Amino acid sequence: MSMPSNLWVNGLVSINNTLNKMINKALIWVTAFLALDVLWGVISRFLLQSQSPWTEELARFLLVWMALLGIASVFRQQQHLGINILVQKFDSSIQRWSVIAKNLIVIVFVLLIFIDGGSKVMLNSFVMDQQMVALPFAKFWLYAMLPVTGVVILAFSIEELLRFVYGDKSNLPGVSD
Repeated sequence: MSMPSNLWVNGLVSINNTLNKMINKALIWVTAFLALDVLWGVISRFLLQSQSPWTEELARFLLVWMALLGIASVFRQQQHLGINILVQKFDSSIQRWSVIAKNLIVIVFVLLIFIDGGSKVMLNSFVMDQQMVALPFAKFWLYAMLPVTGVVILAFSIEELLRFVYGDKSNLPGVSD
């Protein structure tokens, strides 16, 4: 492994580790706010006999953010749905190609759907000045998480691919040395 590549990969690993810690902390906060929001919705509906109009919309908003942040976190931790059991039954050369193929497919998907498509939806909502019905902010902020999640998953996938190519196969599912 050449030195510049090793430094570049190590730098990306360090950045991604920090990014993943931030995502996990954000997930804790989003989940806590979601729980408080739903609790207040139930209390206001059944005890006060008048549900706050914003609780349902905020819950949907937070649920979308939680799901998208969760996708990135799960991808980073290699806990996403996969066919690792099947891949482990193949010989090592096929296992290596499966890691490369998986990451290339993820990169293409993320570039097309999350980053390109998400950016278009986000910008469309901004240009059309779409507003949330019960909350005092634009739908732009709801859709902004799509390209953000895409960039994060892209970074995680590139790291996994580079680590694999440069010989660090630790923590790569479906690959046995």
